Amino acid sequence: TGAATSNTSDASFVIIGSLNVTAPNGGESWAAGSRQNIQWTSSGVSGDVRIELSRDGGATWTTLVSRTRNDGRQGWTVTGPSTANDLVRITSLSTPIVSDTSNAPFTIR
Repeated sequence: TGAATSNTSDASFVIIGSLNVTAPNGGESWAAGSRQNIQWTSSGVSGDVRIELSRDGGATWTTLVSRTRNDGRQGWTVTGPSTANDLVRITSLSTPIVSDTSNAPFTIR
């Protein structure tokens, strides 16, 4: 009848923050030459972030912005070539294990 249970961790651990790409997050179609906002949310992450682009579904990555404030938005003038398997990745510079990638590919046209 309602017996309480508990457990204690066998080792100490640290709770780290999170990043979440919100745009482009999959399905968007952005025209080369247009000005778009790469957007993300952040929780418990301090310091700057790096923004990268993959044009091949995550097989390779190119740095778009090596360091920017973790303020949730970075303007980008979209560059070609036209591709349909693009992803964005945001990574914390102070805690590189904290990173997020677009949930699904977007298109650059």
